[in-house]
Amino acid sequence: MNLRFLLDAIEIDLVKKVPEISEVLFQDAYAQLNEREFLLTIEDVARFYAREGEQVLVAPIGNPDPKSIELYLNGSVLGALFHQKARLAIHGSSFLYNDTGVLVCGASGAGKSTLTASFCKKGAHFLTDDITPIIESENELLISPISDSIKLWGDSVKKLELDDAVVSPVQNQMDKYFIKMDRDKSLHSLGSIILLSYDNSKELTVEELKGAEKFHTMLNQIYRKEYLQGMPSTQERYFALLVKLCESTPIFAVTRPERLDYPAFLDKIESLIVKPQTNG
Repeated sequence: MNLRFLLDAIEIDLVKKVPEISEVLFQDAYAQLNEREFLLTIEDVARFYAREGEQVLVAPIGNPDPKSIELYLNGSVLGALFHQKARLAIHGSSFLYNDTGVLVCGASGAGKSTLTASFCKKGAHFLTDDITPIIESENELLISPISDSIKLWGDSVKKLELDDAVVSPVQNQMDKYFIKMDRDKSLHSLGSIILLSYDNSKELTVEELKGAEKFHTMLNQIYRKEYLQGMPSTQERYFALLVKLCESTPIFAVTRPERLDYPAFLDKIESLIVKPQTNG
């Protein structure tokens, strides 16, 4: 079984049984973990074990669809690996536009991937989809690209005329698809953050976040943040990194109506990321 995984350096080993975790510091209905080990059990799919950000073992349960295994590998397991490596993983997509690294965050369904794909159609350089690792190097915050495709719903594929770039469905009988994108392996400076949401209003609103609101907002954007309850050392490092991020990066909360003039919406986002205001 060949499984697609976003981290090239880590080999996925299929086994009959994965190790148990002896010292559990956090658990929920599916996962158990501590600072070094992670165990995820998904009925009728597999048990997943990740250790020290370097090893991943998968024990399939029954005869699962490989796409189902990949869905969890490139989601919860990937998030746990980043936490083990102390790489701040943000639930968001990113792109490079006019040499500015832009991170798009927001709840599922807010339109992060569609906005990212739209800017790529305008000439932006694709970096990541859904999960964006942020690392610190030489006192600078950098986006670490990990993706070679972006996931879009069928209506977005049609709207952006990306039918020819469709690789495969994300999952069987699901109207969501992998869209092939150019792979980037370089680190890029993080220049601005768009926090995207939508509501039933008729107006597009933009607010630049300030002070402590920035920290608490970005804390909630950490991918699988609940896992940090069992990783106190990692959580402490993340807090310090978030403080630095909030001091150096403008964050714009953008609320879009359900119906909007999408070209005008893109123009507004472009005005934010090309000429960001002074953050505070």
